[in-house]
Amino acid sequence: MIKGNRQARAELEGLRELNARIDALIMDKEKLAARATSLARPFSEPVSGTRQSDIANAAAKLADMDAEIDRTIDEYSGRKKRILIRINAITDIRYRTLLFLYYANTVPLRLHQVARIMHYQYSTIKYMHGCALDEYQQKYFPP
Repeated sequence: MIKGNRQARAELEGLRELNARIDALIMDKEKLAARATSLARPFSEPVSGTRQSDIANAAAKLADMDAEIDRTIDEYSGRKKRILIRINAITDIRYRTLLFLYYANTVPLRLHQVARIMHYQYSTIKYMHGCALDEYQQKYFPP
């Protein structure tokens, strides 16, 4: 196993981080939407000026968050497509499966979960993960 797989790891980890960022943005948006909904009152109750501006600010932030989520999803989709093409070009199916499950899966998995899915021991998956990164590195980031 070659220890010089930093570029491969960075590229693949970037995809996982982008996926986590999308999830965090969606959670933040849901919290803000709940807050904005709690600010609203029935039509029969008078609305103060500050409450109106709070609602307007929340609506503007929600629109901005929607745009940011869309941009991030577009970036994620482009990266994921490119990385999946690269992963699928790896010859060893075990490495392909491992890299897909760990890095490109929509629901992020930990290595012990990948080991369970692939029916390997955790120590074996850890070793194979390093080998898979080495192969990815050699194929796409030659010295």
